[in-house]
Amino acid sequence: MLAPDREGVLWSLSARRSIARCILRAEAASTELLILQDDEIAFRESFSSEETARRRASALYDRLLEKGWKTAG
Repeated sequence: MLAPDREGVLWSLSARRSIARCILRAEAASTELLILQDDEIAFRESFSSEETARRRASALYDRLLEKGWKTAG
């Protein structure tokens, strides 16, 4: 599921012909989550802490799995 890296791809999921990736960008002042769908930014959110960003990424991952998305290889 979620990768332990401080920065990079946390997860990748696929549905039909689409692939969604969650990217974590951790900087000194803030942390940003990007959701890329087919290499285009579909969602961007900033957080004051990396822990909060990771919790949000986990919630998004679970929600997409509930909607039928599968782990991308």
